[in-house]
Amino acid sequence: MISITHPLAPQLAAILGESNVLRDDAAITPFRQDKSPYPPIDPGIVVRPGSIEEISAVLQLANNSRTPVIVRGGGFSMTGFLQPPGQAIVLDTRRLNRVLDIDEENMTVTAEAGVIMSDLDAQVAARGFEVQTVGVPIQYTTLGGVLSGVVGGGIPRDSTGGTTGRQLIALKVVLADGSILQTNAGGSNVNRLASAMPGGDGPFLTGVFIGDGGTLGVKVEATLQVTPAIGHSTSQQWLLDDFDSVWQALGRLATRGSVHGNRGRRRSALAAQFHGPREHSRPPRIAGPHGRTRAPRMRGAA
Repeated sequence: MISITHPLAPQLAAILGESNVLRDDAAITPFRQDKSPYPPIDPGIVVRPGSIEEISAVLQLANNSRTPVIVRGGGFSMTGFLQPPGQAIVLDTRRLNRVLDIDEENMTVTAEAGVIMSDLDAQVAARGFEVQTVGVPIQYTTLGGVLSGVVGGGIPRDSTGGTTGRQLIALKVVLADGSILQTNAGGSNVNRLASAMPGGDGPFLTGVFIGDGGTLGVKVEATLQVTPAIGHSTSQQWLLDDFDSVWQALGRLATRGSVHGNRGRRRSALAAQFHGPREHSRPPRIAGPHGRTRAPRMRGAA
């Protein structure tokens, strides 16, 4: 076992405990790379804080010593990491993995940013709601990682609700100097802890941190909108002629009924329009961009 010497190791161990500071080569190896084909990095040390206060203390120490910090969630991104100068600190957020509150009256969920998306999804579903997740394996992605990634908080698993970032109401972020920022904290109304209308009480600071890759701060908590769960849902595929037809299909999905309230009815209506009545077994014929109908030739997803 090769132990890596890092100048901040004693201070980090004092903050987090020895077991949450990883410095031998075998323990650090899984943190060198994400799921992308890009080259691995050479982290100097890996820390696993378990609270907001610990993250704040780590960032204060790093800021005072001018030590780079790389924030890591589930390690499932496809963008790679920049090689940091010197002996960087990789900050693993996965110990912050609790769902803190499910507010059924206001239809929100507040969770720590290290929670795995499938765990968040299951706990919200157990209360009769659903929360926007992404179209990648949610068993491996963290909430903070999704919100920090590209395309505004993750490509959605559902084409009707927009990205996860669009469902985001508020964030708690630890900034580089260790200070803690709460966005959407009620704006000019000092008697209110949060605004029911994001961005309605002042500048929408929450959006600044969406898709930032963790460079502007460490996301530690997030509040998202939830919607009543659909009683029954199915998945379908349609065979489409070309990309023009794909975009037409997606547009019809997005505009049939309200975005959240009538998703089941909208999908059924669209399927009926594409496929015709259920008793017909003939292949669907899709309207092309000029109104002509053609038998589908290429496979597309909708």
